[in-house]
Formats: sequence, C-alpha cells, structure tokens
Amino acid sequence: MKKFTYLLLLPIVLLTVSGCMSGKPEPVKVGFICNHPGQVWAIARDGVKKAEKDYNVKCFVYIPPNAKISEQQAALKKFMDRKVSGIAICPIDPEKQRKELNALAEKVNLLCQNTDLPGGKQLGYIGSDNLEAGKMAARAMVKALGGKGKVIIFSGVMTGNAKRRFEGVKDVFKGKKIKIVDVVLDHGNPKQARKNVEKALREHPDTNGMIGLWSYNGPAIMGALKSLKIKPGKIKVVCFDESYDIFRGLLDNYIYATVIEDNYEFGYHSVKLLAEIARGRDPKSLIPDCGKIYIPVRLIQKDSVQKSWKVLRNHYK
Repeated sequence: MKKFTYLLLLPIVLLTVSGCMSGKPEPVKVGFICNHPGQVWAIARDGVKKAEKDYNVKCFVYIPPNAKISEQQAALKKFMDRKVSGIAICPIDPEKQRKELNALAEKVNLLCQNTDLPGGKQLGYIGSDNLEAGKMAARAMVKALGGKGKVIIFSGVMTGNAKRRFEGVKDVFKGKKIKIVDVVLDHGNPKQARKNVEKALREHPDTNGMIGLWSYNGPAIMGALKSLKIKPGKIKVVCFDESYDIFRGLLDNYIYATVIEDNYEFGYHSVKLLAEIARGRDPKSLIPDCGKIYIPVRLIQKDSVQKSWKVLRNHYK
C-alpha cells in the first residue's frame, strides 16, 4: 500500500465516539508534556482544555521550567503513577530519550507532538513538518537579504524539531550567496539566548541576518538588537512561533517574518486522539500509515500581524 501523510486543514472535522455508547463516555486521564517554558505552550494548553470538555478527559499538562530531560522524566513518572491511559510528549532530545520512550510505549498509548521520535515505538506524531517549516523560514530570509548575506542561527538545542528546521534552512541556502557564519545554542535558557545574540554580534559584526529556531529566540534577538541600539531592519530576523513580543517586533520592523505553528491544534488533537484510543478506537483508523499527522504552518509578516494578534489575545485572557 502506498504511504501518504495527512495534511490536517482547519477547520478540523471532529471525530465522534461510537454511537453505540449511550450518554457521556467515562472520563479518561491523559498527559501532555511540553519541551520548554515558551509562551506558545499557553496556546497549546487552550487546545488541551477545549478537548478536555469535548471528549470528557482529564489532561495533566507539564511545562518543564528549564527545558531539561530530567524534568520530563520526572513528569512521565508522575503521570504513570496517576495511571494515565496515554501521553503526548514533545521530546527535548529524541535520540537521548529514545530508550525511555520506547519502553514507555509498551505500557501506555504514546504520541509525540511538536517533535517526533524517528523510528520509535510511539503510535504517531502530531505537529508541523519541521523540515518544510525550516525551508519556509529560509526562503523568507533569502527574500529579505536579496539572496546575499551572512546569517547566524540561534536555538535552544540542535535536536528534534530544531534539527529538522535547521536542515530545511541549509537545503534552501545551498547554491545561494548566503553563508551561515555561526550556530549558537542556549540550552533552554531564554536569558542566555539574549546574551548569545550580543556575543555573536561582537564576534560577527558584519552579520545581516539571524534565524531563531525556538519560540523565545525571536524576542531574545530583538531584545539584544534594542540594547545594542541597532536600527530596526538593519539585521533581518526570521523566527518561529507567535507571542506579543514577536508580533510587536514585526510591527516595529525588528522582525522580518515568523513561521507560525498551530500549537492550539497540537494540544487539541493530541488529547482527542488519546481519548478515542483509550475508549477502544483502533489507532490505525485514526493515524495514517506513515504515522504522521502534519498541521500546516504559516508565514506571518508585518502586513498580516493584526489578524493573528486578535487570535492570540484570546489565548492570553
């Protein structure tokens, strides 16, 4: 059978529990684990809350304060002690967590969200096609620089979704007069991310482009540019995700573009799938053969900020 990937387009058609059930289904308990303390997870949490109501689920959400594997490990143990039927996790470092997650998949319904575990035993992956998302960011940078320049890449770590995004960036830059002069990691520390930008600019003063692969990298870059009194737009910045700071940066010309994921749907669809599987649905009927459900990404620039900002405000009420 030919394998293919579902492209999940909004609005989502909600799958319902079998009609042979009478009344409201019994509550199920599931877990949702994020990978860092960025604001985007507040949006995912709203998706989780909506799915809880729609599918009669109790979902425990954990956001690791320091983006450390040990924090995720502790949360996994706590969720198992609470006897959850399923867990959706965004692994911080898929390769380092492979053994633990594969063992976990033998005991509980396991999904990866936002970051995949290639070749793992999880039931499937829900999130962006991060390779294509990286290409989208790189194409925006190529346009911003007019096809020529020196670029610095910033990220929390260079594993999981960041690694795939970086691969997409490099693919687009091949054969072009754009050179990646440095790749700088902050290991999940937003304060360090800003210091990294300031240091990188001192070391590479002729840089004219920056790409931030994690959600807080964009605001960190903007904060550093302001502190160094660099004129808005002099250095082209492309980043990922959405926040008040990022949208303000777009309006103020500090940020050229941001690639937005549908984090709300990551939360909603993860909980929905785990609930349906817990109630007897065959995972093969819900997840395509390739094991991936891709949620589309969008490129946001200054001229499209206002509409997105209105949507974002609803998640921070």
